[in-house]
Amino acid sequence: MERFEKAVQRIINTDWSISKQDLPSHTLLVTEFINRGNVFRDAYCPENKIRKPIYSAALEKVLDAVEVFGQGPIILKDYVKSRKHDWNEACYIPDASNTKKLLKVVKKFVELQGDELNEGLVFKEFVNLEFLSYHPQSGAPLSKEFRIFFLEGKPLITMEYWDEGIYDENKPDLAPFIEIAKKINSHFFTMDIAKVENG
Repeated sequence: MERFEKAVQRIINTDWSISKQDLPSHTLLVTEFINRGNVFRDAYCPENKIRKPIYSAALEKVLDAVEVFGQGPIILKDYVKSRKHDWNEACYIPDASNTKKLLKVVKKFVELQGDELNEGLVFKEFVNLEFLSYHPQSGAPLSKEFRIFFLEGKPLITMEYWDEGIYDENKPDLAPFIEIAKKINSHFFTMDIAKVENG
């Protein structure tokens, strides 16, 4: 069986139930990822009770999984990594309803991940963030993002996410993110933050 077929088979064989107590660690990771996303939604959009969930899907369920995004742009990744350095070929889908492009990106993503594919496919809404630069190899748009390292709910260090591009002197106000961090049940974690394009 070739690498692509093995990767697809692993996706199909994954138990997508999150109701069991004895969950495998990868499922716990994704469940926690979704829960943390909802913590942010509650903090910044409390009036928005509609959740656009992060979908994990077997290959034959991809079309159903992305239906909630309508014609909006989406990003594809697995449970741990994206192919952002293969932006147009294996990461970014400008229109979730464009079946031909969607399946082409999914197939390329799974093929490139091969044995490194981490359990399933994750589809996320693409949001335009404050622009920084373009990646020199992939042409992917880079955003003015920061990564905060937390230990016991307190920030240790805040770093510029990208080496490419020139950040200005303005550093983010960490106060609202420290409040959110208090709600995350983990001793050590990172938080990536950025501003949306329109502020």
